[in-house]
Amino acid sequence: IAFGIGGIAAVVVFWLRRGMDESLSESSIEAAREGKAQKSGSMYELFVHQWRPLLLCFLITAGGTVAFYTYSVNGPKMIQSAFAGNDPMTGTLINLGVLAFLMVLQPIGGWLSDIIGRKTLLVFFGVGGVLYSWYLITQLPHQHDATLAFLTLALAFVILTGYTSINAVVKAELFPTHVRALGVGLGYALANSLFGGTAPLLYQGALKTGHVDWFAIYVTATIAVSLVVYVFFLTNKGPNWLDGTRK
Repeated sequence: IAFGIGGIAAVVVFWLRRGMDESLSESSIEAAREGKAQKSGSMYELFVHQWRPLLLCFLITAGGTVAFYTYSVNGPKMIQSAFAGNDPMTGTLINLGVLAFLMVLQPIGGWLSDIIGRKTLLVFFGVGGVLYSWYLITQLPHQHDATLAFLTLALAFVILTGYTSINAVVKAELFPTHVRALGVGLGYALANSLFGGTAPLLYQGALKTGHVDWFAIYVTATIAVSLVVYVFFLTNKGPNWLDGTRK
């Protein structure tokens, strides 16, 4: 059923994307009017001329993706295990409610970023993740009160929304049009594979060896690295490639 829904969604997205215009720069639009061919992205172009935004994309993603997998994959499993012995259905219902809450938060985060700036929202996520991850990872598995379990993970999702609701746009702003898809795709994929995809595996390993605190330190440290990038290497509402004002 899940793969069937995903397949239908993919067809719908393909149909929607065919009717959307790419956000071209002013120079690209002028070149198209004159009938001149535009250069396409390549690995050489990316690693030689666009390595700085590629590195930024990787570092922006690292903390966000480890938090996403820790909060949204490990978090519900923690709740499920906490309620498994007495009332597994309660754990399932908590997870359903809190994941629905995460879904509702996404457009709110996007709307808020248009008011206060995307950097502000990312810094909120970074600071919140650094301060809250230890508590979530070490205390949520031992939370047997349904209301408190819901609120504990819901607060984590509020923090996480500072990243999930806007990270795609932040990364797209880093690259010029001709290399944007390649740059965002590669930077995201590398960070997601190294930090996000491995988070559930590392947590299970830490759980089995009795070193959950080590995993909490790892998650906190990774988010802290990304927080440094958010604070010192991103602008809030400055000119960017999507606005067509950068030269």
